Amino acid sequence: MTLLISLCLSIFAYDFQVDALCYTIIDDSPQSRTVEISGVDCNSILQNLRIPEIVMHNYNLYKVTSIADYAFIYSKNITNVFL
Repeated sequence: MTLLISLCLSIFAYDFQVDALCYTIIDDSPQSRTVEISGVDCNSILQNLRIPEIVMHNYNLYKVTSIADYAFIYSKNITNVFL
């Protein structure tokens, strides 16, 4: 089971995870911190996914500016995405 989880999360690269969403840092400069959603934890059973405007990581706020191609490819349960 642990191996499956590790393989699932290593399919896509990301810098940090908040709840079920995985993020890649695009810009980490203090005046313009931005991230891209790179994937969803494949163990998540989310059906309704809400894309946040901002996300916090290590006490820094990042603006979510994009969603990577194929970010939801292994998320078979998602039926609705809210922006």
